[in-house]
Amino acid sequence: MRVRALGKLGRSAMGDISQELAHTLCSHPWPFLLPGLEKLFWSDSSHESTHLLSNLLSPTLTELHLHAMGNLFMLSVLSNLGVTCPLMKSFSTTGSDSAASIPVSKAVVCGWHHLKTLSTEAVDWRALSHLSTLPSLTNLQLSFLSQNRDSSKYRQTTFSNPLRHLTIRAQSSELCVPFLEATWIPARRVSISLGNVPRSSSNETFLLLLASRVTAQQVQALSLDLTCDSLLTISEIMPLCSFCALEELTLPAHSANLTINDQDLVRAVKSWPKLKKLRLGDEATWVTPTRPQITLDGFASLLLHCPDLRTLGIGMDATSYSVVTPEVPGGGVTNTKITALSVGASLIDNPLAAAAFLSSVLPNLKNILYTKFEVVPHQTERRHEKWARAATYLRDVHMIKKQERIRLGIH
Repeated sequence: MRVRALGKLGRSAMGDISQELAHTLCSHPWPFLLPGLEKLFWSDSSHESTHLLSNLLSPTLTELHLHAMGNLFMLSVLSNLGVTCPLMKSFSTTGSDSAASIPVSKAVVCGWHHLKTLSTEAVDWRALSHLSTLPSLTNLQLSFLSQNRDSSKYRQTTFSNPLRHLTIRAQSSELCVPFLEATWIPARRVSISLGNVPRSSSNETFLLLLASRVTAQQVQALSLDLTCDSLLTISEIMPLCSFCALEELTLPAHSANLTINDQDLVRAVKSWPKLKKLRLGDEATWVTPTRPQITLDGFASLLLHCPDLRTLGIGMDATSYSVVTPEVPGGGVTNTKITALSVGASLIDNPLAAAAFLSSVLPNLKNILYTKFEVVPHQTERRHEKWARAATYLRDVHMIKKQERIRLGIH
């Protein structure tokens, strides 16, 4: 029986192997310790374990995931990886210390012609140039966790084939700007995760640069995860309007830092008529004095301009619709595709009025997802309790409508 996979994510393949046993294993007389090995997960960078790793690398290896800090011995072992493991399809490196992360150089990737997925903290321009020619590459994740010493050496590179998914992680937008300025890398799905982002024109500059480098008109899914203590305004979001083919969009609002009102929302979503999934502020807590500026009127306008929406999460102020009236809510706009709505910790006043509005504009809505904990202490009636009541009213209204259809012979 041959071993095909060794280790798993989050756990070292070394396990409880002692240094003596590792030394014994490395003394084997065969060309490869496990000649049929295809998948290897490694998270130990000691000298003994690195020596053992070098004996496990074989021509049959197609997946290698390293969670270890780079050292001279590790770098020497990996320097011929492209020759040793020519069938590599998935390769990832992560290190606890970004300064000691394992760089991916041309010497590592030069022999890989079947690579599909690459995730790493550091990549030099020569390796990037080789990666840009691979028709098999579909998923690329690059992390800029510290100032890359070779960042100024990036050269003009154009990827010949669009990626399925591009992920960029950085402590700040400035760390990945040198890479974007030199690289044209079209992708269908783009995920951006940035650390603490100050409020400045650099945010708009970064997003404009991103749009031009990933070919915004071809991007179908975009996710922005920004750790930002300041407010993000519509002017900083407008560069995203060039992503006119978007079907999925996730915007940052973990700290209730997205200040978009109804007019801003309409202005933006007119550029995204193909949206099927939108997450906009439903993960925020919206604690005083910060509060969402999108009302139920803006919510209805969103449904009007994005008729294909199927998945929706939004932080809003539902207190404006506090009384049930004979008027048709939302001007008669409806969306029959949405069956679940995530409102997070959105503001609410009258649960019955909110339920009546939502059941009218979303006739097939069956479930309201809300933050199920106390957001603001010592309220007369807690926000999540009001949304719980609204969800109950919604089910009642749905049942009444069903009974009415049966009475009228409508199925």
